[in-house]
Amino acid sequence: MLNACAGWFFALTQRLLLQDTILGISRLTDSQSMGKQENLVLSSLLSDPALQNRTEVKTDLKAAIDVAVAAAAPVRIHRHKYVAHLDHAIAVGTADEPLPGLTRARLTEVIGKLESAYNVHSQRIRDTHTFFDLGALSSGKALVAILEKSDRWKRYQELHPQSPSKNA
Repeated sequence: MLNACAGWFFALTQRLLLQDTILGISRLTDSQSMGKQENLVLSSLLSDPALQNRTEVKTDLKAAIDVAVAAAAPVRIHRHKYVAHLDHAIAVGTADEPLPGLTRARLTEVIGKLESAYNVHSQRIRDTHTFFDLGALSSGKALVAILEKSDRWKRYQELHPQSPSKNA
């Protein structure tokens, strides 16, 4: 249904959201400093003064950060070779190694590991909880209902009577 009503828009939106997710994950897993610049990244949590006398928490936090950074490695490759900088060999299809696959499941897993690392800190130091929910802020059913009433969708159904009419 989305493709029939405004495929170009939803394809562009999906691509931009994916690129923004790649950049966000990559920024969080960057090193703490680059040259003279300090970055606000996941590993910055290790500098929290509240960890000074909490070696067990700091050790657990470091381990959780390492797991998250390792899980983000394929995402960072996409940032380096495709999103932030377009690698010549990738662009022309002559790369010895193609970009690793990025599925929604893989991105959800990486985001879950980032969330876990934040929660080691937030739960044990601040007595709070961090959520990185990928769910929509409002129902997608509302969008589908609007599109089902659109003239474009009705025309598509007339031209393609064999296509499903609900949740296409």
